[in-house]
Amino acid sequence: MQNSSNNGAQADNEKQAHDAEKGRQRNTIQRDMIMVESDYKKYANEKNTLDMEIRALKKDEAQIKISLHEKQERLSKAEYELVQLDVALKGLKKKLNSV
Repeated sequence: MQNSSNNGAQADNEKQAHDAEKGRQRNTIQRDMIMVESDYKKYANEKNTLDMEIRALKKDEAQIKISLHEKQERLSKAEYELVQLDVALKGLKKKLNSV
């Protein structure tokens, strides 16, 4: 009789130990999940921030390209005008020297 009650007590102790181990494993997994979720949120926020910054930079890039193109056109016109005025100036100097 004593053997059967010892076996029953031992089985109860093993079940309690098994349940305690499952609880520790569950707590460890939940803690790991919280850490991974925190990292996930951190990187998701960083991704969103970078996406917004890239969109803003692309917009700035488009505006810079337009401004650059306009200034290049003005430079070409100014260079053309300088050549024309140089030719006119040389022509006037020749006339002055011939008078």
